[in-house]
Amino acid sequence: MSGSRASKGCQQCRKRKVKCDEGRPSCKRCIQRDEACYGYRDPQNTYLFKSENERTATLVSRAQARPRRRASSLSSTSRLGVTLSSSSIDDSDLEIAAQNLDLGAPYPWLKDGLKAREQSVEKRAVDKFFEKFVLFPCNSSSSSGFLEQLPMLFEEVQTEGRVGLRWAVRAASFASLNNEQGNEELERKASVCYGKALEALGDSLRNKEEAVSDYTLMTVVMLDLFETIFIQNSTHRRGAHTEGMAQILRLRGPDQIYSARGWSLYRLAHHRLQQQQLAFDSAPAISQEQEDLLSSLTPDTPSNRITHDNFAISKICATARELRAKLLAGDELSDVETMELVRKMVELDRTATGWRAGPNWVYRDVRKDDIVGAPEWFPVHIQLHHDAW
Repeated sequence: MSGSRASKGCQQCRKRKVKCDEGRPSCKRCIQRDEACYGYRDPQNTYLFKSENERTATLVSRAQARPRRRASSLSSTSRLGVTLSSSSIDDSDLEIAAQNLDLGAPYPWLKDGLKAREQSVEKRAVDKFFEKFVLFPCNSSSSSGFLEQLPMLFEEVQTEGRVGLRWAVRAASFASLNNEQGNEELERKASVCYGKALEALGDSLRNKEEAVSDYTLMTVVMLDLFETIFIQNSTHRRGAHTEGMAQILRLRGPDQIYSARGWSLYRLAHHRLQQQQLAFDSAPAISQEQEDLLSSLTPDTPSNRITHDNFAISKICATARELRAKLLAGDELSDVETMELVRKMVELDRTATGWRAGPNWVYRDVRKDDIVGAPEWFPVHIQLHHDAW
């Protein structure tokens, strides 16, 4: 899943690494060589994984050449100042660096935690990440949770061929800890784990069955979250894994929502997909499979209602972009067509906003400066909700 352009040549030309004229039904190169042309990739049934370790390392090197300011968060690629293809880092360096970190008490429920079995920095970093980001479902059904399947999947993947998720979680855990406390060893460790996760993901995607497994889908989601949260200013990586998520969701088919875990993973990945569709023109296009699956979901559940509204907004935005393209191309459009689109937009905005205006959505906005002892990494404004879900 890469931001760079993939070859559209036929199979034979790609194998020979020569330029293909992309002729139909057969390219001229194959005809001239008197060879069978086996055709081209089907964009609807093919998804690609490309490692950009070298490209990312080059960008990092350029960033390091400029004056570097230490920030309180991993907000640029310069924070990941190592070559991602590095094979390993001596964990002893991490253990030494951890002496200056606040990892909390490893066993807070014991009277004397110092006498207990010591945990590794990695284990405590992962536990801290789960504590911070995983939100389990509310018994009052106000929310289905967030990343609630991750801890179980993380423990289940200690087998060959399913290590990508463990590397992705480690990368996010070290990056999150460095985001709070700032430590070069954590920064380097996060980068190496990130590179290893990409490599392991590539291996999984080459296996037809493993490519659509729960572990692979969660790995792609974790890598997308890692890049979105901790490499915010790297625009060339923005949504780099969203296309892959869309393809995996499509290949998993409609049966994926008929189990608790499958439904949870679908919601998680589809939310990431919708976010890109709402925010960027280059996001994966709305597919018929996506629309068909959404039509089977009841709008009575709050999360489903939001998904339905977001999908309607995405569709009307796509229509607006088509209308804008016609105007830029000089096509004459009637005022009736334009005003009808505006009317639909206003109506949809009123529907979506009105549904969110209930008492359960009321929150209080607090500035970080007004909170005593607020960590440096807190955002400027914080929303305090009655129901955290």
